[in-house]
Amino acid sequence: MSREYVAEHRSKPKFRDMLSRLENHAELPPQVDPYVWLFLYDLNQKNLYLQAMKYGISIDWKAHLSDMLRRSAALLSMGKEMERKFQLSDMYDRAYGMLQKLFETISFTIRIEDLPRCLYILQSSMRGAEICYDYAPYTKEMIGMIAPCSGVTLYKDNGTSIKYVGGCGDVRGISNIRLTDTNSYIARSYQLKQMTLSYTELKQVFYFCLPKGKYVITFHFPADASWDENKFNTYHHEALHGIIKYNMMMLQVIDVLIGGLMGER
Repeated sequence: MSREYVAEHRSKPKFRDMLSRLENHAELPPQVDPYVWLFLYDLNQKNLYLQAMKYGISIDWKAHLSDMLRRSAALLSMGKEMERKFQLSDMYDRAYGMLQKLFETISFTIRIEDLPRCLYILQSSMRGAEICYDYAPYTKEMIGMIAPCSGVTLYKDNGTSIKYVGGCGDVRGISNIRLTDTNSYIARSYQLKQMTLSYTELKQVFYFCLPKGKYVITFHFPADASWDENKFNTYHHEALHGIIKYNMMMLQVIDVLIGGLMGER
């Protein structure tokens, strides 16, 4: 049932989606409560709602639970605000560092000899991401890791194709890509005029594309060993959202700067 949902929607089903399908499933025995069935599945198969405990250590459960409740009550009301401030502080710090380095490297328009240095600054500023699947506001399943950016390429539309302008890091840029090449994640992102995320299992790499004007900049993010095509198709939305979430301010700055760096607005 879960596989059917993934094939149809290209995303992992939420608890309520599976609950709705189970309630209407003809083969489900009438004495089985769908909610309890799914709850037990999450406990047994995914270790959700459980706290890891050490073996062989006696626990004062009354004191332990009382302490957990006390700490949770104090943090619950400020949890979202604390997380938001932490992320904003980190992004502001990285954005300032990137801009400072960029302005030391360029003047008003970029010279071709400055391009590798500028792309390197962008690459070193893009973080990896911890990809999680949210079951509820305080219940998440760890899906996999995406490492920090390992390379950047920049392409420009020259009328009939997308031409390789420059790159840095662990990349091998293709000199020219046809605009109509449906197999190219770069051409696809340029045609859609929106951010896209692709994945190659052979290389274990994610390709995050950001089109802007006549340009497409692509960031390469190595994937951990747990990723494969099936997992990417299932958690495509979570992976894309994770990269954007961890680099939101950097992407906003890059989106503004691409045209300016190349002497265009």
